[in-house]
Amino acid sequence: MPPVEEVTALINQLLEKAYRAQSSAGYLVFPLECDATITAEMILLMHSIDFRDPAMERRLAAYLKKTIHDDGWVSYPRGPYDISASIKAYYALKCAGESLNEPYMLKIAKKICQHGGLKAANVFTRYTLVQFKQLEPKEAPWMPVELILQPLWSPFSVQKFAYWARTVVIPLSLAMTRNFSAKNPKKIDVKELLVPYIPPSFKGLRGIFYLIDKVGRKLDCWIPSKLRRYAERKALKWIVDHDNKEHGLGGIYTAMEYQIKALLSLGYSMEHPMVQKGLQAILSLEAHVEGDHFMQPCVSPVWDTSIGMHALRFTLDNLKEPLLRGLDWLATKQLIGVQGDWSLSRPELRGGGWAFQYNNPFYPDLDDTAMCGWAMAAVDKNRYKKNINAAKDWLQGMQSKDGGFAAFSIDQNFNYLNLIPFADHGALLDPPSEDVTGRVLSFFGELDDISLKESIQRAVFYLKKTQRQDGSWWGRWGTNYLYGTFSALLGLMQVKVDPKEEWVQKSIHFLIAKQNEDGGWGESCDTYAPTLKQNQEKSTVFHTAIVLITLLFAGNVPTKEVERGVFYLLSRKDNFKDATFNAPGFPRVFYLKYHGYEVLFPLWALGLYRLKSKS
Repeated sequence: MPPVEEVTALINQLLEKAYRAQSSAGYLVFPLECDATITAEMILLMHSIDFRDPAMERRLAAYLKKTIHDDGWVSYPRGPYDISASIKAYYALKCAGESLNEPYMLKIAKKICQHGGLKAANVFTRYTLVQFKQLEPKEAPWMPVELILQPLWSPFSVQKFAYWARTVVIPLSLAMTRNFSAKNPKKIDVKELLVPYIPPSFKGLRGIFYLIDKVGRKLDCWIPSKLRRYAERKALKWIVDHDNKEHGLGGIYTAMEYQIKALLSLGYSMEHPMVQKGLQAILSLEAHVEGDHFMQPCVSPVWDTSIGMHALRFTLDNLKEPLLRGLDWLATKQLIGVQGDWSLSRPELRGGGWAFQYNNPFYPDLDDTAMCGWAMAAVDKNRYKKNINAAKDWLQGMQSKDGGFAAFSIDQNFNYLNLIPFADHGALLDPPSEDVTGRVLSFFGELDDISLKESIQRAVFYLKKTQRQDGSWWGRWGTNYLYGTFSALLGLMQVKVDPKEEWVQKSIHFLIAKQNEDGGWGESCDTYAPTLKQNQEKSTVFHTAIVLITLLFAGNVPTKEVERGVFYLLSRKDNFKDATFNAPGFPRVFYLKYHGYEVLFPLWALGLYRLKSKS
């Protein structure tokens, strides 16, 4: 059995890190890291609009050079080669002053060419290359601004896109229609990466969409100018109406970048307040971690704080002040009564959610809402009664027909949209997912509210239907089957599904079977791509922690597997940094590392273990 004093010492060590991350206002926020693309895009943006900051450029270029792996860049540490990230990072380094003749740059260029060169890049990279006149417009999908005119019932309405796609597509379509051109003051090119490339051919519905794309581009010049100007005004109005002020359009980097490009393409000056606010929102995304400077795709204060509150509620004995301060801050961020874009599907539903970022009123997140509401209900139902009830009502109204819950949407199952040329990332949609559904159940189960009975039953049925043959659940928002199973199983335990039921036992056995010899658990982002060779998954503190939390929720007393997992965490007390990424932005395309996961989930797990050990 792990020594109690060692467990307590590690809890105190992690508590100190959590306290350091907590602001005087009460929130916690940790860096959110992604692959090289956003950092490279920031350098390219500075050259695109001639808004250069040499010191920042040097900081970001140093990070890009540090993250080179095997003559290029990868999607995540120890992940597969990523040609699009490599093209962007290589181009950014050239813009930052790196010489083409440097041996390492020559090797990078050679590898890019071996993988197809510029034309083999993904859609977003090709749009950037078109803007820098490194590719012809025909090399990127047709993106007419008239897309904004599609009515809600249209199969191609932008309202059918996921929030992250919608906030990018609308300003992007405006910028591309207006032929936004990068200023590129140093006239840097990457023509050495332009090699013969035969694009893949597609059949079926995807093939039809690609044909429509080609025909549409040829007919673009015939679109009546009055219709185009009307569409441009509609797109601009949408951007203005969705202005998130100093927090940036959609709260995500790519949307902010294209908002700026769209406004400039319409003739706005660099000094215009909306352009300046957009730039400041982007600049605020720079993160500094142990000497490294990189650009975050967004920030995660509400999410980090909500997880932190669960960690603190199991680890604080009599000291409640940090816990209540965090929950009180969350209470001020709830969007009670606010009608976001989701209200187009549920116009009679009253807002009650939380966004992921400091402010993003148009796009509250069901996952954050469930995590926040759950923490409040577990700590003090009376103090946060108004918040809990608003969150409960909103989430119940956001349940999809199949019983599941998505991140931002309802019944967004328009799978054909992922076949259009723009959607090569395969993530244009936000359908229900197992992990968000499990989180909502975790919150609902804390309430013991009879009015939720039907909603809970439907969600349980959804999880039963989506469980994989081996007992696991897929993780949409965390890596991967361990995270999905953690989220789903916690929800099932919270709503009092009998852990002895065969299908529940199957999921518990899945987790136990995945324990490594060192006592920990781990999983690579490789599991999102079945074609990749699956290597032995090295243990991480994050995965070990979420499995421990799951097993402790599912059992009344710590088991030998749990104790081995705790011993693993104790063995890592001098090095709690995981080298891996721990979440997908878009599975198989874009991955993330929540730096707070290495602190908050182990803290939650160890606090829960200590509590269970006493009982």
